[in-house]
Formats: sequence, structure tokens, C-alpha cells
Amino acid sequence: QPLERLPNRRIVAAILDSVARHQHVFGNDYTVLYLKAAPHQEIAIFLDSGQALAKLDRPLVEVFAANITACFRNVKLVEHLNYIAYHDPLTRLPNRLRFVADLDKAAQARIDAVAALLDINHFADLNDSLGEDIGNLLLVAVAERLRTRLEPACRLARIGADIFGVLGPEAQVNPSSLLALFQTPFKVGEYQLPVAITLGLCRTLDCADSGIALLKRVTVALNHAKRSLSTHHEYYLAEMEENTRWRVEIIRRLRLDFQSEKLQVWYQPQIALATGRVVGVEALLRWPDEQGFVQPPGVFIPLAEYSGLIIQIGAWVLEQACAQHAQLAAAGFELLKIAVNVSMPQFRKADFVEEVACILAHHQIPPPLLELEITESIAMDEPKVVLQRLGSLKRLGILIAIDDFGTGYSSLGHLQSLPIDCLKIDRRFIEEITRDQGGLFAETIVGLSQKLRVNSVAEGVETPEQAEFLRGLGCTMAQGYLYARPMPPDQLVAWLQARVLQPPSEPS
Repeated sequence: QPLERLPNRRIVAAILDSVARHQHVFGNDYTVLYLKAAPHQEIAIFLDSGQALAKLDRPLVEVFAANITACFRNVKLVEHLNYIAYHDPLTRLPNRLRFVADLDKAAQARIDAVAALLDINHFADLNDSLGEDIGNLLLVAVAERLRTRLEPACRLARIGADIFGVLGPEAQVNPSSLLALFQTPFKVGEYQLPVAITLGLCRTLDCADSGIALLKRVTVALNHAKRSLSTHHEYYLAEMEENTRWRVEIIRRLRLDFQSEKLQVWYQPQIALATGRVVGVEALLRWPDEQGFVQPPGVFIPLAEYSGLIIQIGAWVLEQACAQHAQLAAAGFELLKIAVNVSMPQFRKADFVEEVACILAHHQIPPPLLELEITESIAMDEPKVVLQRLGSLKRLGILIAIDDFGTGYSSLGHLQSLPIDCLKIDRRFIEEITRDQGGLFAETIVGLSQKLRVNSVAEGVETPEQAEFLRGLGCTMAQGYLYARPMPPDQLVAWLQARVLQPPSEPS
């Protein structure tokens, strides 16, 4: 109880005297030990001895008091170090280590609770635009709102730079409740900042037997939610982890096979619809093995982009394609154009244009015979950077095509500003030619290309009816199984030579 409420005024007076003098007090029938553990922490211990302490014993008591003081300081130091070890210094929330310990307790006790990770969307962009100080203040504001709305029912933590952890009953820890916390903007300095989040959630009774395993599974759910285009949250499912292991294994094997030179570049001819002549080839990446193909391009290329491996692979594909063009030129097909796909990570490289120029110069290929294909998503990403990069490529004389046109969201105004030479019609629109849609989208894209005064290439042409329809629209070129499947380099020259001996209007 407080000192002033002690009923024994003799004890109160003795303690106050010791504290005021900052020293031990040796009375006739009592002793007060004075301990100064820290600048603002004083302790006075009243010993009711019944008689005065002998002068010979006083040094022993003073040593004893000094030891107690040292121990007390060590305890405080340990407490301080423990706080630092388990708390985030910025938000003062528990950190990842503390959250794992909380998850571990929940998993071991089989508590019916939900664990969640909240990831602030585009936090890096906010840091870049408004500065790190504003970013830090936002994190503090988010932590305070979580603390105000969710404690004491929930355990909170800051897990990473812009990721917060929540553990608590499902009544509070569910997508609708957590997302609702972020509907109101955060006041940060002079700014009112709207914040959107992505959630990964996991019911503790459904899964792991340890905190680390549980955190891993919540992280898997969060990563799935971040990749989703249709939702801002995901609950953990066992198949997610299996899919993650599969992805990791595919990426590992892809990296190994690429280093072992097991990937190949195949080629699919492009045909001028008006004349039936071969006017170019598209370079296509393949991953073959003894049984056929390890994985189709639609599977392993996105994984290569996700892992960052696509930058090395993409540069290698461009190198291989240009080397192949030199071989085609030696066989008499020097005027064929060669098209190569470019990924977004490649296109964002600062030295990408210089890299392309060096490869062209090394293989002595005229720039107008190289066409780089970019997707609509690249064309719409960072417009100023895209325009600058495309302008540099065009000044070299390189052709630019928009691949899979019609599957993205490019605006006509933005499209008109791009220095492009060709629109490639996605195969799904070609398939519709003989279905209910009747080629409406293909007709629209061909008409747009004509208004923009650029070429058009139809992908996935498989029937004479499709080819005839496209020819009637005025589509410039086509490629697909009607003419030729993608083929390895050693078959390409033979196919081209055989094509020369046939009438140009007949596909083979």
C-alpha cells in the first residue's frame, strides 16, 4: 500500500528520513537500508531489529545492501532487454518473436482462435512518395487503431515492415471485421491517408502444432490473397501449401535445367494472309525432357517471372533467336522477321535497350528484322517509362508488337501514343470465329489496327475457315497449327525449304 497510508508513523518517518538523506539510517531499535537502483528509482527497507546495529556489523549490512542494489539493477536490465527482444521499437507492439510464442501457446492449447496477417497494400509507394517519416507515422497510427479496436480480446504484433499479426476469437478476427477497421482514412500529419489491406487467415484448430508452423500457414494464405485478382483475403487450405511446395520445386528444377542448358527456343512461322508467303517466325521458349515437356510455357514462364529467373532466361532467348536468324540468313532466308517476347521484369531493366542493341550488333542483324512483343499490361505500366523505353527501341529501328491484344485494359488514347507496329490478336478471339460470337472481337481489333495504320497478326489459326475470315477482314498475318506447329531450330530450315517448293497459298 502507499507509504502515507501505513498506520505505523514511526516506520513512515524513518523511511522518509532515509530517502531524504539518500543513505542508510541506523536507529536505536531499527535499521533502514537505502537502495538507489536507478536515477529515478529509490528503495528503502525498514528492519525492525529491536536494538541498535553494532558498528562492526554495519559494513556487512552495507555490502549486503550494495549486492541487493546490483541484483535489482540486473533484474531491471533483464526486463528491459526482454522488452526489446519481444517488442517493435516503432509501434511498441509485440514483434514477430512474441507473436510466434503466442501462436505456439494457442496451437499447443488447441484454443479455438483465428490467426491473421494484415499486409498494407502499396506501402512502398507511399514511402517513396511521401517519405519514410510519414510511412513510420502511418505504421504507428495503424498499430494504435488495432490496439484500440482489438485489445484486450486479441493479441497483436508487427511482423514485418508493413505486416501486422492478429490472434483472437473469430468474432473479431474475420475478413469483414478487419477490413472494416481500414474504411476510415488515417490522419498522419497534414495528410488523410486511405489504407487498403490484404489478409491471410488461418483457424488454429485446423492446422499446425507449433507457432512457427502456424505462422508459415498464415503466410501462405496471405501470399495467395496477394496473387488473387478477385479477393483481398484468403483462409489457409492444405492444398495451398502443397501448391507452394510444387511451385518451389518447379522453380528449383527450372533454374537447374536452365543452368544445364536444357531449355530450348522453338519457332513458329508467321504467314502473310494476302500472299501465303512466310514473312517471319516467332521465338517460343520450351522446356523439353525425354517424355515430352516438363511443363507448358503457360505454367513455367509465370513462375520464372515470379522468381526473377525470367530476366536471365529472357536475355538468353533473345540471344538464341538472333543467333538463329543469322543461320536462317546463311540458308537464304535473310529477309525473315523474327519476333521475341519480352517480359515485364526484362522491360524494366535500366540497360535493356543497350542489351538489345549489343545483341543485334553482335549477330549483325538489321534492327527492322527484330520485333519485340510486349503485353498490354507492360504497355499500361508506368506510362512515362514505357514511352521512353519504346521510343529508344524505335530509334534503333526495332519493331514493336502488342501481344495478346484485347485481353488487357489498354485505353485507345494511350494506345495511340505508343510507337507500335503491330497488334497480335489473342487466340481466344480466333476460336470465336466459328462460334456464336462470329469473330466480332477479331473484326474489331483488325479494324483498330487499320485505323492505327499498324499490322495485325492472328494467333492460333487452325482452320481454313478462320484464315479465310481473317483474310476478308484485311488481317495482315497469321500463325497457328493450320500452317505449322512450333518446331526446334533443326526442323525450321527444312520446313522453310520445303515451303519454297510449294505454292504459297497452301498451308503445310
